Amino acid sequence: MKTFLRNSFSRLFSQGAGKLSIFIWSMILARRLNPEGFGAYMYIAAVAVMIGMISDYGLANLTIRDVARTPATSERTLTHTMALRTLLALFAYGLYAALVFTLPGFGGVIEPALIFGLTIFTVSWINGYNAILNAHEQLHWSSFMNALTPLLTLSAGLLLLDIGWGLLGAAVASVFAGVSVLTAEISLFRAKHISFSRSLSSSAIIDLLRRSFPFFLVALLSTVNVSIDSVLLESLSGKEAVGLYSAAFKLLLSLMILPAAVSDAIFPIWARDSAEGSTANRLALHHVLRWLFIAGVLTAGAILAAAEPLIRLLYGAEFIAAIPALRLLSLALVFMFLSAPLTVRLMVANRLKAVLMTFTLVVAVDIIGNLFLIPRCGLMGAAAVRLFAEALNFCLQVLFISRGSRCPAPATTTNDASSRLPFRRAEAGISGKRS
Repeated sequence: MKTFLRNSFSRLFSQGAGKLSIFIWSMILARRLNPEGFGAYMYIAAVAVMIGMISDYGLANLTIRDVARTPATSERTLTHTMALRTLLALFAYGLYAALVFTLPGFGGVIEPALIFGLTIFTVSWINGYNAILNAHEQLHWSSFMNALTPLLTLSAGLLLLDIGWGLLGAAVASVFAGVSVLTAEISLFRAKHISFSRSLSSSAIIDLLRRSFPFFLVALLSTVNVSIDSVLLESLSGKEAVGLYSAAFKLLLSLMILPAAVSDAIFPIWARDSAEGSTANRLALHHVLRWLFIAGVLTAGAILAAAEPLIRLLYGAEFIAAIPALRLLSLALVFMFLSAPLTVRLMVANRLKAVLMTFTLVVAVDIIGNLFLIPRCGLMGAAAVRLFAEALNFCLQVLFISRGSRCPAPATTTNDASSRLPFRRAEAGISGKRS
């Protein structure tokens, strides 16, 4: 429990710093680029993130689960996953570049889009290192790296916007932040004497492709579920609609700090305890859901009540049209808070089929609903579909868990894993170099 609480609070702190930086960066972009320019940036980011999922291929979750169960495989897993990530990133960027030159939504923003697409490489490699850290419950380090990326993006972005680089500067800032954090990750692993193994097996890479495919489908569907709104809005209503909707939705995503921190902290614990055959503790999940429900209701209520002054204060008068959408989207926060640990519960119990069925249905409903409602209701149609999709996601996962007697909830008590892993506790000297 001590490890869980430590990791939760470290993750919560870093998520807070990272989400705050992302939100401030979004707010600055919205004010500097106006709704249409902001919409162009969010459209580029949405397409890049969806295509970039190919380069991750579900390897992060597979790495966390497998290495948490067998820590001795860390270096071998790092070697093969990073090799596979590089190959997949090359393929993903090629596909993304082809879309940039063919989709009409990229008209006039091809150069910024191609530069931003380079984050496909940096994000994938950073995730590869962080997965190893998370598996060893070294979440204070992966949390630091996750917080550092948006902070560097914000710092570099402000400088480039001030000298008039506009959308191109925003893209360059994202790439610069990724390269800087990747360099820090490599230095950290060298300081902790964790390196690549000397052997590289093609059969092991093929095995990774096979075993990570279900995780890839889960991650891909989850990402499409979050990003498809912006893509469809651009096609059906234009970049200004994307900018208005993104202003509201980004505000909500910045508030997903608590459920993300709890889910990240509990994943390796549940994965290891499940493998060790720990006694089931059904109250563990109930406790998590109870506190996240309270937090979700309070947060949604605050956003619902303060939607208008928030939009006016954070984005300005140009984004007033986003207020009704924000109020409707705020209701989805409760379901978003509760769904995060439910997905982790199913994944650590190897019930990926249930997760895949859930996300497939949710994405299908999301796409069909947006195609039907956006032409008729615009922003409010997209917000209504998002609310329904999040509610459906929650209900389906509850249904699968309630029917799954084969999916016991692992106990949340565990020993500190760091003492039996290749990682040592964080040295003061390393943290000093980061400041």
